[in-house]
Amino acid sequence: MVGGSSRRRMGASLLALACVCACASADDTSAPHLNALKGMIVGAGAAHVWVAVVGQDLDEATWTLVKDGRIDIPMPPGEPVVVVAVARDRVPLAVAVPPVPPEALDRNIVLALSRGHWLEGIVRSEDGRIVSGADVRVAAADAVVLEGLALAGLPFSLRDVKMKIPLGDGRAVEVPPFARTKWTTSGDGTFRIGGLQPGRHFLEATAAGFVPAFESHVGIREDDENDIDIELFEAFYVAGHVVDGEGGPVSGAEIRAHWHVPTRAPEGNLGGFGHHRRRATARTGDDGSFRLGPLDGGPLLRIFAESKEFGSSRSLHVHAPYDGLVVELSRHVVHGRVTDGATGEPLKSFRITHKPQYQYFQEAHATRLGDGRFEMPVVPETRLVRIEAPGRFPWVDRLFTGAGGEYDLGEIGLEMARSITGRVRDETSGVPVPGLIVRRSARQYHDEYLRMYAANHHGATGAKTDRHGTFVLGGLPPGADLLEVVAEPGGAVGRTVELPAGVAHIEIALGFDGVISGTLTLPDGTPVAGTVRLWEQTRGSWTEELTGTVGKDGAFAWFGIGDGEYRVTARSDLGFVPEPSRTFSLGDGGPVEDIHFVVETGGRVLGTLGGLPRGELARVEVVDRRGKFIRERVLGNGSFEVAGIPDRGWVVARTSDGRFVRRLVLLDDEDLAQINFDFSGDAELAGSVSAGGRPLAGMRLAVVPKDERRPTAQATTSETGRYAVQDLSDGPYSVRTGTGYSFDVHVVRNATPNIELPSVSLSGRVEAQETARPVGGGMASLVGTDPADSPRPLGTPIASDGTFRFDGLRAGEYVVRISHRDFADVSRRV
Repeated sequence: MVGGSSRRRMGASLLALACVCACASADDTSAPHLNALKGMIVGAGAAHVWVAVVGQDLDEATWTLVKDGRIDIPMPPGEPVVVVAVARDRVPLAVAVPPVPPEALDRNIVLALSRGHWLEGIVRSEDGRIVSGADVRVAAADAVVLEGLALAGLPFSLRDVKMKIPLGDGRAVEVPPFARTKWTTSGDGTFRIGGLQPGRHFLEATAAGFVPAFESHVGIREDDENDIDIELFEAFYVAGHVVDGEGGPVSGAEIRAHWHVPTRAPEGNLGGFGHHRRRATARTGDDGSFRLGPLDGGPLLRIFAESKEFGSSRSLHVHAPYDGLVVELSRHVVHGRVTDGATGEPLKSFRITHKPQYQYFQEAHATRLGDGRFEMPVVPETRLVRIEAPGRFPWVDRLFTGAGGEYDLGEIGLEMARSITGRVRDETSGVPVPGLIVRRSARQYHDEYLRMYAANHHGATGAKTDRHGTFVLGGLPPGADLLEVVAEPGGAVGRTVELPAGVAHIEIALGFDGVISGTLTLPDGTPVAGTVRLWEQTRGSWTEELTGTVGKDGAFAWFGIGDGEYRVTARSDLGFVPEPSRTFSLGDGGPVEDIHFVVETGGRVLGTLGGLPRGELARVEVVDRRGKFIRERVLGNGSFEVAGIPDRGWVVARTSDGRFVRRLVLLDDEDLAQINFDFSGDAELAGSVSAGGRPLAGMRLAVVPKDERRPTAQATTSETGRYAVQDLSDGPYSVRTGTGYSFDVHVVRNATPNIELPSVSLSGRVEAQETARPVGGGMASLVGTDPADSPRPLGTPIASDGTFRFDGLRAGEYVVRISHRDFADVSRRV
């Protein structure tokens, strides 16, 4: 981290000055010779200057070290050149030199290097100790690639980044690494860098045993104090071994770590905080060992390993420092055959992408085996596979990767995508309606086994109706589909239209008398900006149709809404909405125009957030007294201020490792409240959970302190039934299972309670009603009819074979609910 401090004042020196003069030879009859560039470099500190003569070809620039200030360098005859000079603590200089005429032997030049502006600073460790011998590098901020790398979290150093000097003619020459300068801190930890020009610069400081410090907003100002303090933090490492499925070492495997760091120190109001994604890489040695770093201590790292020969690993989550991490690789191979959906003939040209968990679709490196067959390795956390070919509708399927092995997708028939024409008219007048968007519906429509993403994610993105109300929409599946008409402005869904198979033209009648509108204001009627959402009741559940932004005029409206049951919800950053939801029926196209939301400004909460490891973030949530969500932000250690909070509402701070503190807001007479969150602690609670002697995996636990000011921690048992909660404070706690059991424990430094639950379980299997085939990929949830039996709903993914299981339950009556994107929800009382 870099922080500014004012200690010294240093003005700028003279600007660069260069003089060029020609000197004709007295002997025009001499023998053929090479033209030479001669002259002098003037100005203090010009004893070691790198000089380059750049001709028409930038790649042929020659660099010469001038030690005594005297220039004598060959130059290309008969062509103009640019002379570039680079020296420590001097502004780089580029001077154009005209070509030497045939009667001249050489060209004389005088270069005057400018001191430019100075940047002074000191490098200290986190505990305030000076750091001598640290390397400091600087680069001008016009190297925009640096900022892109920093924001992307890619590992890089200023010593590896190209430095270029503009030549004044639209070209730029690269300065070679040997001509670039670094500065080293002296015995008192200070450094002094000259030759800088006004503007923003990138600065990097590195030292053994510390994490490199990088700052992208170092401003150099004219006639002002340019000094800076740099704080280096102790470096930590994650070390371990990568093994194959049989426990043998894997050499040459790539190890990647991903984590997040705050964008800036938390100061002032709660708004405007975020995080940057960072990553680091390493490779294993011959014995499979690796050492990943230097890393910040504190952030939760997601470790992933990959080897072309042995496969990939699942993501592991650890904090640095960590020693002895074992990463096991397993190979997952997907194969199948791509054919023409109509003829069954194999396709020669197709593209495969796959989507690992928490990532975007990535290009798959598949091996083509001929006859339309393919084989490709995927990572263990791959969730989706997509196959597409020119002119055809893409095929997408969900993939469930387990402990390793092969996955046969079978024969995949890609059908030709179809295009349709259409026209949108007003339902009442029959007049064509221009300026509307017709697109594939965002709702899941296909009924096929495990078929996903048949909505806007693939195919056509939408077509706009012209002044005649007509449109042309391509990229559609050949079978039946759903379309939706989106009205501008606001993007309101006007109507959902069924598109039968084989239809090439469709007429859409849109009723514009179905209007939903309203306002968002303060209690005194002043309009405010915010967000509104429109929900429609479908199959007994609410489906979000649209999210709209309310402008400063406080008004919102949707047009062309069909008959049905709807709900509108509202939020505003200026406060909270006491009644944030309105439910109503829209029938016979009649308008609903009297929806009014009132925003209460509420009070302010002032407080501090502390005890987080350096670089760690906490999510601060604000909810009203009924538990309705209002807003959230991401913060690090430091002070904060939250505005627009209701009296007797709640503020909850949650860390990435599952700890949280929930505090009641009690406003005083000035509508203020003071709340502090403290996550400090170094005790550990670890143990196992089993039922009937069988380890329970995936059991959710809450570690609740008796002192409500202390954080509550959450944990989930591993595949072996183990759990561990760190960074607790000593004292009494209640360990509560997600199934409603509670056990008291007193933590003194460390505690290791093992929990044995009754062997009461519930299991089942999910099948498609029409085909009786197992359906995986959805969620099974369980809630007790008596809230004391199961205070919170339990949830578990449905396995690929359609099975699910809940363990460690209390005896009693429950309701199990099955949810799946491709099917209607179903519930059973057991």
